[in-house]
Amino acid sequence: MRALVLLALAAAAADVTVGTDDAPTAVKTATKLRAALAKGDPVIELWDDVLLDGAPAVATHDAVIEGNNYMIYQTTGARHFVSNGTRLELMEANLANSYAKLGRDDEALRLRRDGYTRRLERHGEENRSTLISAINLASSLLRLERDQEAKTLLRRTILVARRAFGEVDMLTLKLRWTYAVALYRDVNRATLDDLREAVAMLEELERTSRRVLGGAHPMVGAIETCLQDVRPLLRAHEALSPPARGA
Repeated sequence: MRALVLLALAAAAADVTVGTDDAPTAVKTATKLRAALAKGDPVIELWDDVLLDGAPAVATHDAVIEGNNYMIYQTTGARHFVSNGTRLELMEANLANSYAKLGRDDEALRLRRDGYTRRLERHGEENRSTLISAINLASSLLRLERDQEAKTLLRRTILVARRAFGEVDMLTLKLRWTYAVALYRDVNRATLDDLREAVAMLEELERTSRRVLGGAHPMVGAIETCLQDVRPLLRAHEALSPPARGA
């Protein structure tokens, strides 16, 4: 069970790390660049021919990009990849990811907690990179069985994501997925209500992600795997629970 839950947590955190693994937002106009910067998109793909005030945006990145807490971290020909965060933030995030992959969970947690706090202070709670940091922090907390702290963080952050980006945004879906996993991660402590809530949430997430992302998206299959994991737990718990009074 623990191995399956860890796989689910890894999948929930996958491709939302703050750093070079993020799927970039491609921008080819000044308007789209400014919108992406204002929204706090984690990674922006910027082309040489994007102009700002008549000059190439890349040439004015000190004022426009770095002034918005972004930095150019990779250049390939005419394409430039701009990441939300200082060099220190990006290095810490990528190091934390490496620690997590190696099973060095205490070290990953320390870096992810520091990174989340720093981004919250610098960018605010309604910033996409801050929300991504929250997902990764929650995953580290759950790997170390600090369930209550993770659930408190996720409940608060889900409300922020819904308000800022809507119900079907990828970050909102992944935050809710991580929370559903948190509800049943510890089978010895999960209550009947926890398991029922987890199943209901995962079923709703599976339908929504299938509709929004398409049935071939890996997130859909991963959520289905979580359902295959938790439904037998719910049935077993219900079989052991006394019938409701008056039933």
